[in-house]
Amino acid sequence: PYARLYEQLMLSFYNNTQSMYRCQYGIFGDAEVMSIKVIWDYTYYWGVLCQLVFQDRLTDLALFGDLQQEFAEAAQLNLDMQAFLRRWSELSPRPNLPCMFDQQDLGWFVGMNSSLHDQLDDAGIRERLRSNVALMRNLAATIVARAQAACPALDAGPLPAQASPSTPLFASAA
Repeated sequence: PYARLYEQLMLSFYNNTQSMYRCQYGIFGDAEVMSIKVIWDYTYYWGVLCQLVFQDRLTDLALFGDLQQEFAEAAQLNLDMQAFLRRWSELSPRPNLPCMFDQQDLGWFVGMNSSLHDQLDDAGIRERLRSNVALMRNLAATIVARAQAACPALDAGPLPAQASPSTPLFASAA
């Protein structure tokens, strides 16, 4: 009786992951947008999908039931961000400035990766996923602000427009 549920989950993961590449190849020639896209893609991947794998929760229906809203929000944020990144790249003047964007300068990003092997209990995985979705929301707003500073006509669509000032996601790497 669970086969249909698992099929829906796996198709959702597949479709969301595929959206990172589908119609995105034009971005690859835009150094700024592509660098930020990599940060976004890994944040979604490490923050949601990898958590389920590393915590051995791919078949935890109670978890999926409890966090249904958070998973739906993460999936929609990812789809909306992929479309936004595409629009940004289309409008970008592509300055391709001679600078280095070092992911190691983003402490939250390094921390997200290094925490993948943490052993979490039921409450811990729920808190981790909720926290990661909140971080995704804030990252989306931060990306929108950065993109609109360069391209004021860029429409954010349904993405969050206000980042939390308490989380300087790009401060040290900007």
